[in-house]
Amino acid sequence: MNRYILPLSVLGTAVGGAVLLKDFVTGGACPSKTTIPGKTVIVTGANTGIGKQTALELAKRGGTIILACRDLEKCEAAAKEIRGETLNHRVHARHLDLASFKSIREFAAKIIEGPSTSLQMALFRSFSWLSNTPLYRRSECTP
Repeated sequence: MNRYILPLSVLGTAVGGAVLLKDFVTGGACPSKTTIPGKTVIVTGANTGIGKQTALELAKRGGTIILACRDLEKCEAAAKEIRGETLNHRVHARHLDLASFKSIREFAAKIIEGPSTSLQMALFRSFSWLSNTPLYRRSECTP
């Protein structure tokens, strides 16, 4: 019996350490089930990567999502994919090149002239800015 204690302890420590490392590296999943019907969200860089995953999660929560991308063709493809996966028809693709003030002004004008929805939050790929909404509370997303 004693000869099994050390190997089992080492194995248990290794498995536990691997689980903790995985949670630390990946950040874990946000367990919040908050929905956002009636809210409008702009997500930049939403045609690939973290921007696309953010837009996908927000679309699942029922909001109006505006994908703002430099390449409109890729943006349309991402919007179509998100609409198909979430069945949320309020996912829109718009052109926005953040390196061009002209593009930013045109994008803002289209948002202002659009349907009478108030912009609730804007999520930028390099950083995020959240308005005072109940969607994101730090306490909801910590394990």
